Amino acid sequence: MFVTKALKLRTKELRNIFTQQKMDPTRQFQSFAFGVFKYYDKESDLWKPGYLKSLGSNTVPYAVSKEEEKPEEILRYPFEDELALDFSAYHMPVESEEQASIDGKPTSAPLKDVLGRWCGATFWQDGRSPCSGETIQAITLTVGNDENTIQGTGYNSKGHFKIEGSCTTSSAGATEVSFTLLFGGTQWRNVFFKGMLHPNSDYMSGTWTLSRTSAELTGLLVYKRNVAPEHMSFYPSPWSLKENKARALWTFAIESICHDIRRARWSWTYFKERRDIWELYSTLFLRWRYCGPPLTAEDTTRFGNVGLRIAPSDACLYGSRIQRIQATTAIHQNAWCDVCNGRIGGARLACLDCAVKEENPFNSLDLCDAETCVNSVVTVEKRDFLSTPHLPTHHVYKVRTTFLARQLGKLDRKAREGMKKVEPLCVLLATRKAAAGEATAAAPASSASRRQIARAPPTTPLMSQASKRMSTATTATKVEENPVPCCGVCKEMLTLPCWYCLDCGDDTLHICKACDDKGVPKLKDLPEHTDEHALLRCQQPTPTNDKVSVEERFSTLEQRFSTLEDRMGNMEDRMGNMEAHMGKMNQVLLQVAEALKANNKAAADPQTILTTSNDSE
Repeated sequence: MFVTKALKLRTKELRNIFTQQKMDPTRQFQSFAFGVFKYYDKESDLWKPGYLKSLGSNTVPYAVSKEEEKPEEILRYPFEDELALDFSAYHMPVESEEQASIDGKPTSAPLKDVLGRWCGATFWQDGRSPCSGETIQAITLTVGNDENTIQGTGYNSKGHFKIEGSCTTSSAGATEVSFTLLFGGTQWRNVFFKGMLHPNSDYMSGTWTLSRTSAELTGLLVYKRNVAPEHMSFYPSPWSLKENKARALWTFAIESICHDIRRARWSWTYFKERRDIWELYSTLFLRWRYCGPPLTAEDTTRFGNVGLRIAPSDACLYGSRIQRIQATTAIHQNAWCDVCNGRIGGARLACLDCAVKEENPFNSLDLCDAETCVNSVVTVEKRDFLSTPHLPTHHVYKVRTTFLARQLGKLDRKAREGMKKVEPLCVLLATRKAAAGEATAAAPASSASRRQIARAPPTTPLMSQASKRMSTATTATKVEENPVPCCGVCKEMLTLPCWYCLDCGDDTLHICKACDDKGVPKLKDLPEHTDEHALLRCQQPTPTNDKVSVEERFSTLEQRFSTLEDRMGNMEDRMGNMEAHMGKMNQVLLQVAEALKANNKAAADPQTILTTSNDSE
């Protein structure tokens, strides 16, 4: 604080001194004290896009051979152990009420009625929509350490959790249960449940919240006992039981039996259904929690419904698989796609041609690798930090690792240098594509067409077609003379669009679009190529005239607007002059009218006429 005040005071004194000496303060701050006060005096220059792009990040090369200690001796938490898939839920024994007591502790009502294994489903406040991301949970309640207390364990897609709570009897004789799902310091918040055991049934329901003091997120939590965990996914919802209990239970029985038959016979529909459920749930979960396009209202409904179709053991496995995907995916916390508005995960594309306004230096045109987003147009109205709209023909580069704002300048310079290297290749591939198109258009016609041409007399159009074939063949021959590099993965001939690596030492490393869509390839020729390398898109070269015409259109529009403003100003001035002239003319007309009125009055007075005649005599 004291240093900041001193720096501010010193900057103010220097500016006053430079002003009194009639010197330019901006130029003086650049040279005075080696420019220490330059950006403190004018901080806005420090955050200009041009200056940020000129910055570079100093990287220190890391040599493993120079390290005195081995990494495996220092790291105590292996990566594979943290992200190991959780199969433990498939091997957990099913405990009965008699096995639920600990150390032979006596159990009596109401504790005896709630002990054992339960399966639960979570819903929102209205009771008709399941919660997003929640699957069926399995819990086991046992006797606690104190009187009327319960404890236990459970698991669902969020992992394993502990249970602590109590069980009491109300004044009306109902069994009231309240407990907390403790997730043990993970990313998930604890869940507080408070409900009651329905008399003469294996049914327990109540409300759940994420905070004891606030009821912002509340819903309905239903537990059912004496139901197999895999059958709980078919158990009817509370509103189905209220509408038609008999039909709901009959449907539950049919679906459970069909499920057991398909599982026992290893039916293809059984495994296909489980695969489709996993793909849908994992995709929506990643979009909901981590990265990807935001969920729509329809996606949210599907997400909740598919969660109720997952058994607790499968949910525990799916949760661990999702955690592994999240941990091994580069999630760009500081970048959102400017088309779908989702947080970017995996590959991030940045535009090299889009200009950013000076008041928004940290904003950049970023896209996810979805085909629809890459081929979309981003208007200035949608992203007000852009000076010009983004077009699919703009040059972009791709990164699969996160980077900071200070690294933007280094990536930008590297990508622009790569543009100069790949420009001849883009022109060559575009020429080959045009030549191939002409050759296809000039291909020999069918036999029927040839017979018609043979009957017809030779004319000039036939000669032009022949000359066209000859010119096309000559063009194709010329194109073949220039060697075209192949894809570094599949070794096939490159076609536009493709990708060029900006970090590999080999300047000829290119990757076709099909191989890049599969992920980061492992190259035998270049094993040092990793996902940390940035890629530049090689695309159809944009004609210079078209690019200039777009810029000229904007400049022409600006000139036209300025001309219209000048004309409007001139018209306002002319209108003002016309109003002044009209005012003067109005005054003159009033004076003339008064004079005429006076003359008419004098002519109408006979005494005035006589006096005038006598004077004349």
